[in-house]
Amino acid sequence: MAHALSKIVSTAGAFVALAIAVAGGGCQAIIGDAVPAFTCTGSSVSACPPNQYCKGSGCVACEQRDVCDSYDNDCNGKVDDGELSDRDGDGYTFCGYVDGATQKLVFDCDDNDGAIHPGATEVCNGKDDDCDGIIDNPGVACADPQTCAPKTGQCLDPSAICSVANCPAPKVCDPDTQQCVTPDAGGTGDACTSNRACASGICGDAATLGKSVVDVTGNICTIPCCTSSECPRDALCYATGAGGNYCVPQAAFKITAPLGTTLAGLACESDTDCRSGSCEPKSKRCIDACCGDQNCGAGTTCRLATSFRGKTSFACQAGNGTTAPNAACRTNADCGDGYCYDYGGGYAFCVNPCCGSSACGSVFFGFPYYFTQALSCTDSPVGTLGDVASVCNGQKQGTGTRRIGEDCTSDSSCASELCRTISDNVKKCTDVCCTDTDCASVGWVCRPTSVQNSLYLRCVPK
Repeated sequence: MAHALSKIVSTAGAFVALAIAVAGGGCQAIIGDAVPAFTCTGSSVSACPPNQYCKGSGCVACEQRDVCDSYDNDCNGKVDDGELSDRDGDGYTFCGYVDGATQKLVFDCDDNDGAIHPGATEVCNGKDDDCDGIIDNPGVACADPQTCAPKTGQCLDPSAICSVANCPAPKVCDPDTQQCVTPDAGGTGDACTSNRACASGICGDAATLGKSVVDVTGNICTIPCCTSSECPRDALCYATGAGGNYCVPQAAFKITAPLGTTLAGLACESDTDCRSGSCEPKSKRCIDACCGDQNCGAGTTCRLATSFRGKTSFACQAGNGTTAPNAACRTNADCGDGYCYDYGGGYAFCVNPCCGSSACGSVFFGFPYYFTQALSCTDSPVGTLGDVASVCNGQKQGTGTRRIGEDCTSDSSCASELCRTISDNVKKCTDVCCTDTDCASVGWVCRPTSVQNSLYLRCVPK
């Protein structure tokens, strides 16, 4: 009889097991090898036998790593810790938890920087160090009456602050540096000291453009891009590994010959044939940065490239993987986009690059969970693969529907789960973006922004 019962439970799954447990008058033990052997409540490890933890209503086997799900998956006594929940190891999780004293949601607003977390000391740096939603808190980052110049990290006395009076036309005062600059004068590659000095509104520094490959002295004006054909004729689209693709002068890569005209994915014989200045020796096709398959020629896809100009990034390449985005995978080689993301617990799915929240869809977690998880476009680091911006691997927590430019009160209000403070008492939904085109529907632009203390590209008002 016991053998027959085990067979029924194993083949019928969790719902039959639950019915048997209830029929048994609340008995804690369930015979079977495919369902939790003990029922429990909450997430405590102590509620379960050794090497198991409580996941909702049943004890399940401990896993190797914690995932961001409010459970102690690895059974170390800490909920949502480890590299998948606390990447910078500062003891604060980006998953969030409700503070018992204030009943407010507390989370690490930049899980890539161990110096930034709730309760940290606020300093003048253009970041929300203490995760209170305010960047460079007045009177804290700089003592009154000083003003913070975030781009330079200086606390300036009133006498050193620029104004209309001491910036005669056509110069203007740049609030980030508190310097007088000639507005909108710099083109891509021109030296700059502030965003206001560039026609694009972006003065790229080492943090924005990356440090290891680009040979640039000082800061230069730049623009976001998906592929090199979107840049000025003597510039390339460079996936920085720091949160986006930007146009950078070809001289930064020690490329002196004129750039060719052949676009990404098309046949080439040498580097000089390609608009990107790079012909892949094996496939004899031009390789270039990309934001999606629409940037790539026939026979190539926008795939994860582990060494393109020294960065892990997405680039147009030929590949053998055939598994579609959001379908189950085992290795990167399985996926058409070349990137198999491990969610933990034995679940891994192919993920694709994205330029907004509407492109992501959902994944299905099978036994023992049986639920569909909506995904969001996110720019989380991807462990040993480097820092790849804009991929569909974020697990949506809410059901918000508001779009870019619409009013919001919290991240959960927005379809993108990104609510940005525009000015005092004004918040608007924003989204991940790759270029200005992704924000044009509401007249916004795509700019590196300090939302959640990153330099990732976001849609912001002009």
